[in-house]
Amino acid sequence: MLHFFQSADMSEHASRLSGWQQRYDQLSGGPVDAALWVLDIGPIRLFRERLNQAAVQHMQLPREHLNLIFPLAWPQRDAQQPWLLDGLNLLPSQSEFRTVSGAGMDVLCLSMPYAELHGLVSDATLARCRASQAVRGVSLSAPLHQHARRELLDLLRHPEAAQPRQRVLDLTCQLLAGLDALPALPASYSTRHYIVQRCHEMVVQDPQGIAGLVDLCKRLKISRRTLQYSFQSVADVNPVQYLRSVRLNEARRALSRDPEARISDIAARWGFEHTSYFCAQYQKLFGEKPSLCRAH
Repeated sequence: MLHFFQSADMSEHASRLSGWQQRYDQLSGGPVDAALWVLDIGPIRLFRERLNQAAVQHMQLPREHLNLIFPLAWPQRDAQQPWLLDGLNLLPSQSEFRTVSGAGMDVLCLSMPYAELHGLVSDATLARCRASQAVRGVSLSAPLHQHARRELLDLLRHPEAAQPRQRVLDLTCQLLAGLDALPALPASYSTRHYIVQRCHEMVVQDPQGIAGLVDLCKRLKISRRTLQYSFQSVADVNPVQYLRSVRLNEARRALSRDPEARISDIAARWGFEHTSYFCAQYQKLFGEKPSLCRAH
């Protein structure tokens, strides 16, 4: 059965995809316009997700599942981002995954238990899928790319079509045929992604204890230039904007969870000493005053 969800709230949108335990932090300012189409074919899931705002996406991936992402639009200027618009991407088999999506993201995803593929692809191919520890991308030939895109979109438009499960399995086998040609993830990108991830974690764990970018550089033993380049490369924003957005998103969740708490107290808890500055930045990012969060 096909389900369609549309949302103007980032947290609500992230919660719509059952089984993935997602959390999104909004990065770019303005109202959210998000759409999600979900088609479950037995244990196989096909979905399309569109999001108009840039976001940090945290996901708890389904265990023992193959998860393939097929980007339709992935606004990101860095050529080393491991998302191929002319191919597909294999999400890591580890349970936790985080990425940054630009404003205007549009992706298709196939998610299925590995058991569905037993006997259809080789054990070696399944082992390579399970062993992946980073996002892996594989370019597709133009005919295969166009065929895959057309098949997946057609299934979402016509979920009542005959033999949808077999169509999905046949297509998956075709896509995995290129797995042996997957390029290694550049070490430089892995390092930059790690820097962004560690900074994100440190700010969430101790929002009042991070004195600023110099403090982060000292803790990670990196130069300020490396810090700046890492955020610009991975998230397409500077570290100040990224980490301020993280703290604002956490404050928004706190406001929603505790409607009796004072806005100034929650602002201070997340590192904003001046309530007026917090309110201005909050409104700039989310397009509404902090007090309106309690009405959602």
